[in-house]
Amino acid sequence: MDLLGGSERMAFEVSKGLAARGWEVHLVYEKQGVWFQRYRKFCDRTHAMELPILALRRPWQALRTAFRLQRLIQKEGGGVVLTSYSGHLTLAGMLERLFGIRTCFHLGLRGEVGGSQSGRWAAKRISAAITPSDNTRESWLKVGWPGRTIRTVPNWIDWEDYLKLPTKEEARKVLRISDMGYGISEEKRKAESGNRLKVVAYVGRLVEEKGIEVLLEAWNRGLAQNGDAVLLVAGTGKPEYEAKLKAKAARNVKFLGGLPDTKPVYRASDLTVVPSLWEEPFGLVPLEAVACGSVPLVSDRGFLPEIVKETETGLIHPAGNAERLNEEMQRWLGGDGSALGRRLLEVCRARYSTEAGLTKYEAMLQAR
Repeated sequence: MDLLGGSERMAFEVSKGLAARGWEVHLVYEKQGVWFQRYRKFCDRTHAMELPILALRRPWQALRTAFRLQRLIQKEGGGVVLTSYSGHLTLAGMLERLFGIRTCFHLGLRGEVGGSQSGRWAAKRISAAITPSDNTRESWLKVGWPGRTIRTVPNWIDWEDYLKLPTKEEARKVLRISDMGYGISEEKRKAESGNRLKVVAYVGRLVEEKGIEVLLEAWNRGLAQNGDAVLLVAGTGKPEYEAKLKAKAARNVKFLGGLPDTKPVYRASDLTVVPSLWEEPFGLVPLEAVACGSVPLVSDRGFLPEIVKETETGLIHPAGNAERLNEEMQRWLGGDGSALGRRLLEVCRARYSTEAGLTKYEAMLQAR
């Protein structure tokens, strides 16, 4: 319940959407983490249960957990289990193999995480799986997931959640960034040259594979000395890694930590950078940015380019190339991206539709 990745987001969006369509949704959880209160708003019931990461090398623990969950499902009259946590592959396989309880897995990570002996065993027994992109699907097929049980359904966000947003100025006031440009007040900036403050955002986990160090290096190459530019970093990581990042950061970089709602960050920014170094299975950050009116600048890894290339190929930079990223940030910050933002919104709402995605999930969950 404390994980904040795309898989956890999609499990939540699917559950919420199905509840709105009349499905009875029960949440089985181990700890009351950051998602718990959000689920409680629509779940029919919640159930606390120990849910350890299971593998075939711990068969008795796996069996005990499977039997406990089977009794709960039988008591509540459950029909199908939806999950997204790769650590529960073995548990899902046991529910299918021992009790005939159907499971549907959202495979939001690349297939390498399921390449263990227990993962390969479970993959042959789970009746339905969904990947967010064809690229990710191929990675799971390579580790032995049967092609007949796996389908591709693109991720989405609930676009209705983004209809009521603060103005850019209001969001900047909430985040207290209007006066960050080397002490130049927003009032003075407007009086001298109009509203010139340019804001760039990074939203995500603070881990090396997300490319945050590349972004800071790119920032230091050209924007660190710019009194009209601010970089917002929203997310958390290990304390020692956060300290390393902050030591590299210029004074016009603001670390916001973990936020329960990142909409103000996107809304305050002109540009949202997604500098991932690993092969992103999908990536919801660009969609969230688009929904809030911030133009996404993404690396060329994984599925990220697919989100923007139909509208503007110039929003894609080579992963790990700080010099190119610096050039692209300065180029896009030098103009007005509002028209591009509107085009991206139109395209993304059509391609990553909530209704279309839910309909495909329903078909998978109801299949026999």
